[in-house]
Formats: sequence, C-alpha cells, structure tokens
Amino acid sequence: MNQDSAPTIPPVTRDPPTMVKPASALPLFIPETRVEADAFGHDAVLAPVAELLAHPRGGSPMTVGLFGGPGAGKSAASTRLMARVDALASASARTSAPVFLSRVLGARVAAGELARGPAIAIASALNAALIASQRYAALAAEAAREATDPHVAARQATERLDHARKTLDVERKALEDIEGRKARLVDSILFETAGSRIDAYARANRTTIENRLRGFGFDGECIATFKELAREAHEHAGFAGAIAAFARSLWFFKGQAKLLVWAVVMFLLAGASHLARDNAELWLGALRGVGEQTTPVADWAAAHLSWLNNLRAVANGLGALLIIVNVARALRFLATVRRGASLLANDIATKRGQIETAVAHQTRRVDALTRETESLSTIASEAEKRAEGRAGIADIVAFPGASDEAAEQADAFIAHVAGACARGDAGAPQRIIAVIDELDALPPARAAECLRAAGKLLSREGFATIVATDPMFLARAFDGQAAAADEFDRAFQTPVSLPDPGRDSEGMSAFARALLTNARPPVSAPVDASACTLDAPLQPVETALVSTLAPFAARSPRAAKRFVNLYRLARGRAPDTAALAMMLALDADATSIELAAMGAAMDGDGAAEIAIGADQPRLAFALAATNKARGKPLTIGDARTAWSIARDYRMPL
Repeated sequence: MNQDSAPTIPPVTRDPPTMVKPASALPLFIPETRVEADAFGHDAVLAPVAELLAHPRGGSPMTVGLFGGPGAGKSAASTRLMARVDALASASARTSAPVFLSRVLGARVAAGELARGPAIAIASALNAALIASQRYAALAAEAAREATDPHVAARQATERLDHARKTLDVERKALEDIEGRKARLVDSILFETAGSRIDAYARANRTTIENRLRGFGFDGECIATFKELAREAHEHAGFAGAIAAFARSLWFFKGQAKLLVWAVVMFLLAGASHLARDNAELWLGALRGVGEQTTPVADWAAAHLSWLNNLRAVANGLGALLIIVNVARALRFLATVRRGASLLANDIATKRGQIETAVAHQTRRVDALTRETESLSTIASEAEKRAEGRAGIADIVAFPGASDEAAEQADAFIAHVAGACARGDAGAPQRIIAVIDELDALPPARAAECLRAAGKLLSREGFATIVATDPMFLARAFDGQAAAADEFDRAFQTPVSLPDPGRDSEGMSAFARALLTNARPPVSAPVDASACTLDAPLQPVETALVSTLAPFAARSPRAAKRFVNLYRLARGRAPDTAALAMMLALDADATSIELAAMGAAMDGDGAAEIAIGADQPRLAFALAATNKARGKPLTIGDARTAWSIARDYRMPL
C-alpha cells in the first residue's frame, strides 16, 4: 500500500556548488532542540488539528496523540502545533468576527517532572504558564490562594523562611571563609599549600639554600626561613626595594660586616704605607735622632723603603678582594631570595584570581539568597495575616515538594483554574492545552502510570492535552499488544501519526539541504481567523456514506465516535471525501487480509479503477458504497491519495 519510489540521483559535477551562506555563517553542530524547516509535510497534517484545538466547538476535554518513532520529530511537531494554535488565537484577538478562541494558553509539562507526581508537575507547569503570560497572573495567585489552607500555607512559608535563613547563614560563613583565605593568601601559599611553585623550588634546592642561609647566620628550619625572606622580598618589590635589600645584604648578615671591616683595615694599611713612603725622610731623620741605638734600624728601613710600595699594593688588593667577596656573597644570596619572591608572586597571582572568582560567585549567591529571604519574609508575614483572617497577598509558592499534601494542593489548583475556564471568566483562558513530551525519559511502566494520572487530572472542561510519544515504547508497559491497543483507544481521542521520514526520500534530501545551508523555518503566512475548514457543513451524501461505513470502521461506540471525528478533521485536506471515508474506515478496523487485498488492488496504474474480488465481501461492500457516493468508480490514484491522508490520523497498534 506504500508506493516507495526510487530517489532521483542529482547529476554529479566537479564544479563546487554555490553556497547559500558563507561557510563562516554555517553551524558546525546542529542541536537536537533546534526546530528546522518543515521538509516532511508535518504542517499539513497538523493544521486541522490546530484548528480543532483552537475552535470553540472543538470539544474538551480532548487528548491528541502525536505518534512517531525515535527521532521522528515529535517534539518539533508539538512545538509547531502549539505555534499554529497561538497564531490562530492571536489572529482571533485582532479579528472583528473570529471563529477561533482568542485566549488559549499552552503549558509544557516535561515528562521527567511527572515522576515526582503528575498533579504537582502539571500544576507547576500550569502555574508557571499562567504567571509567564502576565494576562493570567491574577488567576494563578487566586488559584494558589484557594488551593492552600491558610494555616498550612503560613506554616510552610515559615518553614521555607527558616530554611532560607539557615542556608543564607551557611553561605555567608562560606563567603567569610573565602575572604579570610584571600586575606591570608601569602601565608596559605607559603606554609599551607603543598605543591606551590615556591615550595617545589625550595625542596628541590634545599641543600644550596641551606648552605647560603647558614653562611649568612640563619639557623633553624631553612625552608621556612627561605619562605619568610621571599615574602619580605615580595612585599618590598620594585627598584627601591631591590636597592634596599642589596644594601642590607652587604653589611647586615653574618660575615658581611667582618669582610667590610677587614677591607677598611686593608685600605687604611695601604694608606699608611703610602704616607710612610712619602714622608720617609721625616720619620727616618727622627728615628736617627733618637740615638746611636736606632741608627741601624733607620738605615735598614731606608734600604728597604720599596717594601712599603709592595705593602700598599697588597693591602689595596686584599681590601678590593674582600669587597668583591662581600658583594658576591650578597648577590648570590639575593638571587636565591629574589627567585623565591618571583615564584611566590606567580603563585599569588594564580591563587588570587581563583579566590576572587570564588568571592564574586559566593557574593552573588549570598545576594540572591538575601533577596530570596527578604521575599520569603514578606510571604510568611502575609501568610500569617491571611491565617489570622486579614487580607494579604497570594504570592505563595505552591507545591513545594512531592508530599500528599502538595499533591492535594496541586489538584485543587488545577480544579480552580478549570472552574474559571468553564465559567468563562474574563481573566481566565478559554482553553488550556497541556503538552506532555519526552515520556521515554521514564521507565515504560512509570510513563504509562503518569499518563493515566495526567489524563484524569486534565479531563476537565476547557482543557486539551497533547502527548508526544513513541507508541512502541509506551506499549511495553502493557501486557501484550491487545491490552496496549485498548489502553491507547481509551487514552487518545485524536491520533496523529507523523509521516515516516524514512519513506520520504525527497523530504529527507530537502531536510539535509536545509541543514547544510542553515535554512531556518520559513515565516508562516498570516492565518485567517475568520474562517475554519472544519466548519464546512457535511453534505447529505457524506452523512449517508459515513453512516454506511461505520460498521466497517468500528466495533464499539468509542471507535465509531473516533471514526466520525477523524473524518471531520481530515476532510478539509482530501480532494475526494468519499475515498477518504473509505480509507479511514479501512485503516480503523480492517483485517490484515483485507489490508493486503486493498494493497494489491491499489498496485497499478493510477487511472485504473479499484477492483475487489468476491472473496472480500466487506471490502466489496465498502467499495460499492463509496462508488455510489462518488457517482463514479474509485480510481487507484484517488485511493492512494485518500490512503496517504488517512494514515496520518491512524491509531497505532
């Protein structure tokens, strides 16, 4: 029955294709959540469903099942469907004589949230949607107020306030701890942080550092002393600090002053030798004048005056050497300390950035908790006033947990909103559409359980539900295919089977082309809110044919009702409504043998007439009724067209 045609292979060229957009504008990765252009005809299938959901006589409660396999585009289809409904509602608000509702609210319920309780998840999503619209925020507040016992609300508000205050105290203490770490950052790096750069350097060069420190008179633990010296050098960084440290290292530490003193002594000795040589006649004459006993000494000294020049040279050399040794020791010592200071500065820069980021994050956290605490304080105060019988605001956070009490509040919240919708209150939506998606995030049994509970909660006037799911996944929760089919029959009044992308080669090519060229979904044409395809009246011949085919399509009143509903839904898409009625009936309850027989009958030239053998009396009867309604024989081409539309609204399993 599915005529798959071989895809047309485009001609291969060696010339590079013209890009619609420059390569720099194309995405390198396309996320799963992005809604692409409609390449598989989903919009045509969903358009009448959107009109049904937005129509005042669309009927509620109602559940639309969007069925498709994994990756078939169910989430995107639900987004498109709601966008179409919103467009109809918006257009109705601007139209003088609209046929659609103008106040329609969509609430998306993540299936993962259903796990903590369907009532709580649905009420939370509904509450968020009402508040987000702003138009219905007052209804959300009123429903929350009515759904919550004032004394319970006061107690819960106080408990939340106490919890928020405790959390705030903890976060403030954490902020103080981080700021304390920032204040003692240097000490933390030097003495508490293992593996810092300066610590690694000190331990790797321990022997060298210890020898240099002990040579300068430092006793005790050499690593700790080295780190203290590095800290001092870091605190006095800069040219002035370096000069001061160099000057201090020349004379302050052990051995340095002694070298300087001896250098001075040597220079004084050199000076004395120079004076003695220049004034030799004076002191030699004085020495001879003392007496005959000193004359030999004076003569000897006069004979060896050249020794004074040698003494002067040696003394100057020793003095200079002592100065050089002093400076060399100072430079070597300073090099080690400055290296430690440089490593310490690097460690500080790294850690300071991390701590400042943590301080900023924690400050924002504390500020947010402070605001939340102030808000909860106001809420608690107003809740206490309300419990005492005085008027107060209704900004009470509903459904705080997954308790039975919260579930009862959620149920009451939904009931109050449903009542406002049923009464037609001006501040309430005319229809609320709950969208349930991603059921496969739950185990099959839990997904089925949540779906049943959600169906009961949303079976209220003014409510409709869209469930996007993989029927094969959900069927695993039931005992056999018959039980699953029966469950689906009860749960979904309007089935929509998304066209299988794998059977549409042209659509798949168009879809891939849109991804490669970064094509976005086209802007939808303005919708006409003054006319609806579903409002087209049924002709007597249609009524007669659908009534005639009903026994062929349904074995129960529920199935007959769905057959009639689907015919009304799909007839606007069908060029031949009689053929559509027959194919809907065939798809609803035909046996596998009948389906095979019809498939064989449709396998031929499109202009040829459909022929059914006498061995298929039900098919022959349905075909005869269809031909009578049409006034001419049904052709293979018309049958294929009708079948392609009918299978878009088939019930799975």
